[in-house]
Amino acid sequence: MRNDDPAPSKVLILDRQALARERIRAALSGEPDLRVVGEARDGREALELCRDLRPDIALVGLTQPDAVEMEAARALKEECPGTRVLLLATRESEDLLLEAVRLGAAGYVLKGSTPAQLLNAAQKTLEGMSPFNREVAMRLLKRLEGENRREQQTKFLPVGRTPARSERAARGTLLTPRELDVLPYLVKGNTNHQIAQELHVSISTVKKHLEHIISKLEVSDRTQAAVKAAELGLVRGTRDRGSSSGHS
Repeated sequence: MRNDDPAPSKVLILDRQALARERIRAALSGEPDLRVVGEARDGREALELCRDLRPDIALVGLTQPDAVEMEAARALKEECPGTRVLLLATRESEDLLLEAVRLGAAGYVLKGSTPAQLLNAAQKTLEGMSPFNREVAMRLLKRLEGENRREQQTKFLPVGRTPARSERAARGTLLTPRELDVLPYLVKGNTNHQIAQELHVSISTVKKHLEHIISKLEVSDRTQAAVKAAELGLVRGTRDRGSSSGHS
């Protein structure tokens, strides 16, 4: 590596199983742009290493049940917000994806993935993308939309103001009408070009709206933004855009 080359990204590995840590390290060892700087057996060790080393990415291995590791991942994000967290899961599920988005993880990859797949997921995470299973993401989005429709049907019942509703109100006021217009197409998985055609704006305008949405929802990319928006009930029908249509 030349002296003017950028320093390799620092990697922290958290997994209670030594064999799993060894496998992760081996998968990343051939990549000159990555350097494993620490390994931890539990959340406490991981937090200490994170404070000292400030890694660019933390790979957190989950077990069954995975509540302890999830809590460790959450603590890592709170203590080291600049560290991206990639979960290594034993299963794929809508609930896992939702929990990952909630705690601020960049994504997850299965523990049984090949070394090449694991390396690719780590690189995507460092590039600001989310290595999620898109089919699982779409199923989760449909489920969340259904739950929100049912909640809308009962919204006049005398129920208290839940934390989810409070966050929905707070996030909803941050988004502009045009950014709210983008959300339904984002949830559908439309490309920037398709969204631009539907809203009659330029692709660069769509990109700008997406950047603002991702920032305001405090997520990493468009997939996480779609899940977060659906969970908070911010997605409205594409035929109910109101008078905001036609403005960029």
